Amino acid sequence: MNWQSGRASISTAYSHEVNAGGGLVGAFRSDNADAAVQWRMMRTWRLKLSGDYATENAVARKLLIPTLQGHSIGGAFMVEHPINEQLDLNLEYDRLHQSFAGVPVIINNPDSNRGTITLTWQLDRPLGR
Repeated sequence: MNWQSGRASISTAYSHEVNAGGGLVGAFRSDNADAAVQWRMMRTWRLKLSGDYATENAVARKLLIPTLQGHSIGGAFMVEHPINEQLDLNLEYDRLHQSFAGVPVIINNPDSNRGTITLTWQLDRPLGR
C-alpha cells in the first residue's frame, strides 16, 4: 500500500511465503512486514525512515537437526542531498536485531549497526562522436 503527496510518501508491504529456506536445511514459512516514510524537507534534502519485521519458522522438524525458528527486526534512517547535477551525498544508519534459537553466531551477537556516507559522482557523456 502506498500514499504519496507532493513532499511526502508512505509505503507498507506484507508477504507470507513458504520456500526452500534460502541456504537453510528444509522448507520454511516466512512472514515479512515493512514500512517506509519519506519526506522532502527542502528542494534538495530528503529524509527517509524505514522499518521491517520478519519471522522464519521451519515447516517440518528434521531428525538430528534442531528446529530453526526466529525473527528479525530492523530499521534505517537516511538523508539524501544532491549537491549538484553530478554529485549526490547520502548518509545512512541501519540497525538490525535477530533472534534465532540454535544459531550460535546470532545468539552471541544478535545486533548489528551500520553507518555509511556515500558520495556519488555521475559522469555522463553522449555516445558517439
